[in-house]
Amino acid sequence: MPYMSAHMYMAGKDLPSDLQEKFWDAWPHTLKKVIDRCEKDELKFFFTEVLVPELDGTLPSRDTVSAAASP
Repeated sequence: MPYMSAHMYMAGKDLPSDLQEKFWDAWPHTLKKVIDRCEKDELKFFFTEVLVPELDGTLPSRDTVSAAASP
């Protein structure tokens, strides 16, 4: 379920492939943090209250990638 939820999250974003790669590279670490938060507060909704805020905070911005890619 977490992997499919991450795919749903990414489907709602219009990201270039380099940002998508960075997202999936960070996914294992992010998933561990999400699971820890869910275990600490089992009353929160997984997708809206735990996963999305965590992914919004870890998703690289377009500005960061474009700035790093420019000479």
